[in-house]
Amino acid sequence: MPDLIDDGKRWFSGRTQRGLYQLLNSTGYMEGWTIDNRYRGDDAFDVEMAERYRDHARRTCRAANLGA
Repeated sequence: MPDLIDDGKRWFSGRTQRGLYQLLNSTGYMEGWTIDNRYRGDDAFDVEMAERYRDHARRTCRAANLGA
């Protein structure tokens, strides 16, 4: 989430989490997402937004070696 990206860059700047650090530095990563979005109903998201957030979440899991 954009609010946590600066903290994430500090936490994952080492060599062991290089993929995650590069993802956090990418342009537009989790743009428009806020912690409040998780409480919205499904009808508050359009198809494009949902696909974009799903893709960002998948990329995050891959970069963190969590599988996807």
